[in-house]
Amino acid sequence: MATKVKLEICTGTACYLMGGADLLMLAAQLPPELHDRLELVGRACMDNCRRPECGKTPFVVIDGELVAAATQEKVRELILARLAGRK
Repeated sequence: MATKVKLEICTGTACYLMGGADLLMLAAQLPPELHDRLELVGRACMDNCRRPECGKTPFVVIDGELVAAATQEKVRELILARLAGRK
């Protein structure tokens, strides 16, 4: 089991404007002791916004799982839950 959570944030235009820019700042909102347990990367458009079944922007992928309508709060909770299971 990986010790880090991989967070991929869509930086395509729609996602970036609808909250992806705020999500790129998420690491600053986490406790410093968790910074080395998170791999945060921006990704060019994931094309999920063109597929209605995926939901609404912004999109992130957490350890391979797509999250639609992502907010800092929602993503932070998912990250903390994953990290709690990897102690």
